[in-house]
Amino acid sequence: METNTNHQHLLQYYEAFETLLEKSRQIGEFRTHFGIMDDAAEDYCFFKAIARPDVYQEMTKAAQLAMDKLHVEIFGKEERKNCNILDIGFGSGGTIKRLAEQWPESVVEGINLNPAQYKIANNYLSKNSNVWLHFGDVLQYDFKEKYNLVYFIESAFHILNKNALVAKLNQICAENGEVYIIDIFYTEPLWKRVEKAQKNEDEIFDYLSINAWKDLFNPYDFEFTGFDDLTKPVSKHITVNTPVETFIDEFLTPLHQGTQHTERLIEAHQGYSKLQKLLQKEMLLYGILRFKRKG
Repeated sequence: METNTNHQHLLQYYEAFETLLEKSRQIGEFRTHFGIMDDAAEDYCFFKAIARPDVYQEMTKAAQLAMDKLHVEIFGKEERKNCNILDIGFGSGGTIKRLAEQWPESVVEGINLNPAQYKIANNYLSKNSNVWLHFGDVLQYDFKEKYNLVYFIESAFHILNKNALVAKLNQICAENGEVYIIDIFYTEPLWKRVEKAQKNEDEIFDYLSINAWKDLFNPYDFEFTGFDDLTKPVSKHITVNTPVETFIDEFLTPLHQGTQHTERLIEAHQGYSKLQKLLQKEMLLYGILRFKRKG
């Protein structure tokens, strides 16, 4: 179980972020993950695209297309039949919706410990008969199924106890089951500098290197099957060219006047700005890490 302060910080962060996405939800966009953008328009800004689709329609369309491309990169176009799928940290349910419709003969489940996101997703997915949602902490939850595919889209980095997480994956993956970790990763040189540093138990972003993930899976019957490096196109998708002062004036003041979430939203703006620069310089990596359980 994560620490209480970590848990509360995480809930506050995403509760705040949901307020920023309110207008995206109104146009039926419930995905929140990054995307593959080969080239960004000169004036493109990630926050304009996700927060004001009513004003920046072309930017929003470009961001949606980028998310579509990432979805295909992760899951392909082939239908999976008679499979049990688990999304860990499903956000507001956007990816689950797409998979449930793409794979109608499979069951797509999800787990989330954020009550605000769970409520949004539960309403959004209420008509999808092949979807089951669970509320709780993945490390503590008593799953009844074995899964053919377990995936994380930008959620594994929120779980501090990675040893317990991989042990859990070992419990719930079926024979020949796959694990996809779509995440941010340290480069190996940078990981060597930070791996022995004491962890801040209040931190909500906890990255590993690719080799560190491999080491966690090695004691179990999993084989590493590949890493798709998407760092460059993802860095373009999360381009932030709106100064924090403009962000406050254009987004926070008119959309969230008097909100208790202002501090967390400014934290998000600063975090994305820094992350985009680190990805551009390839000091951090973004991609799809894949493992398969041996049969």
